[in-house]
Amino acid sequence: MKFFKSISIVMFSASTFLFLSSFTAFASDESESLSLSVAAHSLSGSYEKMLGEIIGTCVDDKFNIVQAKGVTGGTVGNLQSLADNTSQAAFVRADVFRAISDADNSYKRFQTLVTLYHEPVHIIVLRNGFQKPGVMGKVTGRTHFNSLSDISELSVGGGGGTVYTLKILKGMGNGKFNISSYEKSDDMLAALDKGEIAAATFVGAAPLPNLLKLDKNKYKLIPVGDAIAQSLKGIYKSTSITYSGLSDGPVSTIASQLVILTRKFSTKTKIDAQRNFRQCFYKNLDSLKDNGSPGWQLIDANDRGVLDWYEIPAK
Repeated sequence: MKFFKSISIVMFSASTFLFLSSFTAFASDESESLSLSVAAHSLSGSYEKMLGEIIGTCVDDKFNIVQAKGVTGGTVGNLQSLADNTSQAAFVRADVFRAISDADNSYKRFQTLVTLYHEPVHIIVLRNGFQKPGVMGKVTGRTHFNSLSDISELSVGGGGGTVYTLKILKGMGNGKFNISSYEKSDDMLAALDKGEIAAATFVGAAPLPNLLKLDKNKYKLIPVGDAIAQSLKGIYKSTSITYSGLSDGPVSTIASQLVILTRKFSTKTKIDAQRNFRQCFYKNLDSLKDNGSPGWQLIDANDRGVLDWYEIPAK
């Protein structure tokens, strides 16, 4: 009789242990701190800086935001990180997303978590005009361009996400130029100096640090041109940029909006993390405008952007 009683006690103890373990695990899941990984690589470091300011404002003992590791390639690399599920949100320029998602419908699952500022298109040409490389020692005349719209059957350089921008400007914008891709901006400028390309293109929040360093006697900014800009009103915003020495005044151009993209998740913790991020972002936007990077001052809290807006499921 004692034997069976001992077995009953052991079985009861084991069952109690399993129940308590399950309850503890459940309670642990419910109390798990929320976390969101964000891909924020940029060549200028501006995306990383903004994310750092968001982290400094929004992270507490119940909510964590981290920058996704190992991401390179700027806006294109950030989007790839989101597609590879190595991040749950990503800094991406809207025009780059449009070009990539139009080519691959699987990317259309990504939607806007928050909108940021617009990044202008910068077109750099030689101040003394374009000259094709001589053939058999023959010197050709120089051509001066008043805008990107004037460049026909000649190559225009770009790198990273800017190549996708040029594809839109050439395709939907009916640009007449060809596109050359470069991994490094120094290589692109060297090609411009040699007459291998007619213009070099950069996209980013003005003023771009690398353009401030350019020789003002050698290079200048030119407009995108109405012929291209008028066809792209649904994707880009008309704006102007001014660089002392590179322009005689404001240069008309177009700009693509920077956004933070995300996707739909199934688990409560991920959905709650998305909600926390958006709520904290807009709640503290005025403070970030007053104390953060200059880009914050260009953000409109009521702007939902040109891409699909992510509707976070109700609690």
